[in-house]
Amino acid sequence: MDQGLRGGGSVAVFEGLCRRLGEAGVPLWRGFAGVQTLHPRWGGYSLTWQREENRVVPERRARGAQYDRDLQASPFALAHMARQTGFAAQNLVDISARYGNQIAASIPFALDIARRQGRVMQGTKVLFLGTSAGVSFGGMALEA
Repeated sequence: MDQGLRGGGSVAVFEGLCRRLGEAGVPLWRGFAGVQTLHPRWGGYSLTWQREENRVVPERRARGAQYDRDLQASPFALAHMARQTGFAAQNLVDISARYGNQIAASIPFALDIARRQGRVMQGTKVLFLGTSAGVSFGGMALEA
């Protein structure tokens, strides 16, 4: 954090983060950070760190078919999360096959779908878990 606030470059900051996580005992094999842009030619920039190489590889991603495919939600990530958490398929809302990747809107979009299907009523306790590239995830719990 201090390095970034002092104006350190993104590669050095990310490399330092991955190194410190490893030193702290976090079993990190791969680290990924990416950002999409509004640039007409470049769709995004990414940084990837792999433990075997112990270095960060920056990449500028050109817009086009390959970039669009890389951004698609992974059906394997949802299946993996279901196996790891023990949730039954009927308790999941999978929007990727029918609606595609909704990126940051995935969780509220899935809630809307579940409400329209009558699966979530007022007072229902809901756990949201979202997966992302690199097998990262985020979540929250609330009462609808």
